[in-house]
Amino acid sequence: MRSILRACDFSPIPDRSSTDSGTASAVIHVNGGTVTAEVHLAEPGQPGTHYDVSLIQVPRASTASCDVPGPGVAVGGLDSDGAGVANTTVRDSIRSGTTGVWVFIRRPGQFSQNPDEFYTSDFAASV
Repeated sequence: MRSILRACDFSPIPDRSSTDSGTASAVIHVNGGTVTAEVHLAEPGQPGTHYDVSLIQVPRASTASCDVPGPGVAVGGLDSDGAGVANTTVRDSIRSGTTGVWVFIRRPGQFSQNPDEFYTSDFAASV
């Protein structure tokens, strides 16, 4: 996963990269009509921190919401331990017409609507 801010259609948002030093990964599984993401995060500089996680199905409009639960978006949370490590699983039913899924991890901004830290999938995984 990379520190690239993306719109809900998976397109990168220009000039919005992050300099965070954490690492994140997701393992995507498809079983019948369900997709599951096993999400892992390690950010030693941010122990005891909450992160929001979205599993987003594509295609999706860039203007669609991708941070609240709804058709094509499953949400969850990560809470890092004292070493800054966190794991969670997010799953959703696959919608008709879905060709892929990607994961968006973000630490909400304290004084802004923009996330203070974020990680997104390198590619949309085929389903």
